[in-house]
Amino acid sequence: MIQVQGLGKKFNNDKTSEWLFRDLTFEIKENETVVFMGASGTGKTTLLKIIGGLLNPDQGKIELHNEHLGMVFQKNALFDFLTAEENLLLPLTECMQQTQIDAKKEAQAFLEVVGLKDSAKLFPNELSGGMQKRLGVARALVIRPKILLYDDPTAGLDPITSKKIADLMIKLKKQYQSTVLIVTNDLKRATQLGDRIYLLANGKLFGGLEPNGFLLSNEPHIIQFVFGLRK
Repeated sequence: MIQVQGLGKKFNNDKTSEWLFRDLTFEIKENETVVFMGASGTGKTTLLKIIGGLLNPDQGKIELHNEHLGMVFQKNALFDFLTAEENLLLPLTECMQQTQIDAKKEAQAFLEVVGLKDSAKLFPNELSGGMQKRLGVARALVIRPKILLYDDPTAGLDPITSKKIADLMIKLKKQYQSTVLIVTNDLKRATQLGDRIYLLANGKLFGGLEPNGFLLSNEPHIIQFVFGLRK
């Protein structure tokens, strides 16, 4: 379970300090998939990074109940000088303290899970965009997280590859019984993947509704956002 209470983050520039968002309070149940949507610049990725411990909030608190976290970054954040297999070996040996022999077996197993078994010796720049995304998913999974964070997982992918990534996410959630948080503005994938959907707008959260309820909501911010995506 994830409990967020009164969370806020300021946006600082040279002259002023303004709230990007503030007083966000919500709860995510164990094994639930929750999607956060919102216009560019509203703080979706910032919120995800705060939950993931990569940024500090300026107010509020988060309770993760000592659960391990894994994160799949929008731009994958893979090590270009390491092969696909080596990108998985690094967290296994450094974070999980596994021996090279055990780590290699584990890495090969996860590469097979995401369909990259035959690409183990390739470097990231030798992989397609979809393959890089799958490698990013595998790297997040090797530490056996109970909470998995996805930052815009289908951004920049063609529709066929986007569907493959979404299908993989559904499969892995069932397989590993993870709690999943997703940031995306892909409405089709949001409704496919999410148990509930939030909209972040004007520094506040709206919704927290199941997909059909979100699409049919009479909340003005949600209506405007959904209508804008469908234009």
